[in-house]
Amino acid sequence: MSSVMANSSGNVTCSRDNVLKTTVFPVLYSFLFLVGLSLNGLAVWVFFSIPSRSHFIIYLKNIVVADVFMTLTFPFKILADANLASAGVRVFVCRVSSVLFYLTMYVSILFFGLISVDRCRKTLRPFVGTNAARLKRRKFLSAGIWMTLLALALPNLALTSRPPASSHFKCSELKTEFGLRWHEVVNHVCQVIFWGNLVTVVVCYTLITKELYNSYARTRGSDPS
Repeated sequence: MSSVMANSSGNVTCSRDNVLKTTVFPVLYSFLFLVGLSLNGLAVWVFFSIPSRSHFIIYLKNIVVADVFMTLTFPFKILADANLASAGVRVFVCRVSSVLFYLTMYVSILFFGLISVDRCRKTLRPFVGTNAARLKRRKFLSAGIWMTLLALALPNLALTSRPPASSHFKCSELKTEFGLRWHEVVNHVCQVIFWGNLVTVVVCYTLITKELYNSYARTRGSDPS
């Protein structure tokens, strides 16, 4: 009796998970795709008409580019998750689309971290200006971030080269043995990027908040009233 109840409970859980994956998530991603495409299109039009005369604008333009590429991967994920894609499309999702999605996500995370550092610098040292040499270095830094993450991501694409053994397969089954190891290495690097940026953002905004409070306290202290 208990085994029957356990099997019934397991079937309900699997059914619920399947509905989430094949119905709820595709609908959510469809909504995000439509909204993201509209907003990112507007962001491209606005920000790329603005000259890159500050570190903030340079970083923001890179985030916009990353977000556009990330948004373009959504239709493939929607089709794959909703079981509407052919085997070829699902292989493309494993080999290309998913790799591009995570590449652009971590590019955005890094640039958000750099924006936090830039805002902190502007708050703590407001009289230090921006010159052409500094802007050039930030552009080189931006290019370096893209190239480094591309160098990490491209092997994932190349090493996902096994043909699917059946019509039902996982992305990990398409990877070679070295591809699985490389994927694990990249996962560790991505964790370092995420947690490192989280700590950076927390520290920067803590310093910003402290400086704003001190500035407010100084202003109140010098007020004769």
